[in-house]
Amino acid sequence: MKLEHVYNTIQKAMTELESVDLVDISKRKESQVKVNKVYDILDNFKDELIREKIKNGRYKWLYIKEDVEKMLREYPKNEAKKTEIQLKHEEYEERLNYAGTVYKDTEKEIIENMQLSGQAYDSIHSNTNKISDTTANTAMNYHKEEVHVNKEDRVFLERKILECEAEEKRLNKQIVRVKNLLNQLSKEQNFIITSYYLEKSKWDYVSKQYYEEYKKPKSINQLLNIRDTAIKSMLDILNIAM
Repeated sequence: MKLEHVYNTIQKAMTELESVDLVDISKRKESQVKVNKVYDILDNFKDELIREKIKNGRYKWLYIKEDVEKMLREYPKNEAKKTEIQLKHEEYEERLNYAGTVYKDTEKEIIENMQLSGQAYDSIHSNTNKISDTTANTAMNYHKEEVHVNKEDRVFLERKILECEAEEKRLNKQIVRVKNLLNQLSKEQNFIITSYYLEKSKWDYVSKQYYEEYKKPKSINQLLNIRDTAIKSMLDILNIAM
């Protein structure tokens, strides 16, 4: 791979990032498209580097058994993390909708809040000679308490939203990859791989579940052989795709 190609790829990604506008909310969708484009550029470049190493004989293959097992074991974590990120994303979106807005309390809310504040003040100073006039205090400060401004930083929230969207995309890519691999397996292989790696069952429990599902016994050694065949099939799919 030529150095010029490496430079041009990095420059292309940086140019896209520099054009991202985190201030203008009307351009948020456009900015997200650009962030996703940068992610794709870098992800594809990573694949190019790997192919180059394979071509030059520096790598015998791209994925090995441990790589596939790691993908499978991380699948439940990735799904849980994706859900967590989606909830954060929704929270930031909701906060952004109210950032910078001006709102007023109702007359009843203002008076009740200020009277409660006055009662707390009276309680603290009950042993002094000072007399707190709650009603007068409420009247004096009524207009100060009436109007509120949400001062949340819009730029910060927009940046966090972009981060969430990028992370959701990354996690979804990993989740979909595992789903696609599982879909290529036989029903029997899928059952065993899912039970052991995704549901984290012990082999004796997998054997029991297998019997309940298929009404035929399988020893742990037989299950291990099916597991190994399934892993090899997934490796073939991954490496051929590269």
